[in-house]
Amino acid sequence: MTLYFDCSYGASGDMLVGALIDIGADFEIIKEKLKNIPEVSEISVEKVEKSGVFATKFNVKFNSCREEYLTLIGKIEKLNLESGVEILSKKILEKLAIAESHAHGVEIKDVHLHEAADCIVDAISFSIAVHELKNKFNFKNIHCSTLGVGMTAPATDYIINRYKIPIRKISDAEITTPTGAAILCAAVDKFVKDTKKYERRGFGAGYMDFCYPNVSGVFV
Repeated sequence: MTLYFDCSYGASGDMLVGALIDIGADFEIIKEKLKNIPEVSEISVEKVEKSGVFATKFNVKFNSCREEYLTLIGKIEKLNLESGVEILSKKILEKLAIAESHAHGVEIKDVHLHEAADCIVDAISFSIAVHELKNKFNFKNIHCSTLGVGMTAPATDYIINRYKIPIRKISDAEITTPTGAAILCAAVDKFVKDTKKYERRGFGAGYMDFCYPNVSGVFV
């Protein structure tokens, strides 16, 4: 059994989390953990349509802040997460911080992540959802499609090049974010062309509208 992400139309943290909730991850479990992050003020999900695809939109309102990478790691350690969830959350933030350090020419200990609350929320929410679905579906691997991209930030470029993620340019907008790319390189075992068979599927929505669906998909 494999968990397969279809990111041919891009990937962001909220899109990937939305897809996992859409396929069966328990939103209330995620919400319960996130309430212990002071910067987060509101968390919700809603069903939306993106160019004919019905998807789950993961919404988080937070106080905008800019914090050091090591500060965020400390916050994760205080949340009393399960071991596997904490390990993956830290791995995602580490991949993001390394990319930002290379993009801006600073030591990783000096990296400040913009919209830090958003970064930590996406990392933790994704990790909780994957852990829960692994228990539910007993999948052994995580695979991903070719990654759809448009305009890319320097940190996204670094992740794509460093981890040799196969890409396909389909837009001039930023449809794959640094956090989305960091999540994929931290969690995915292999990038493959496509999946032929699936038992369940879900979609997570972004906030943009195009002639194609602004969604990330996930299949079991």
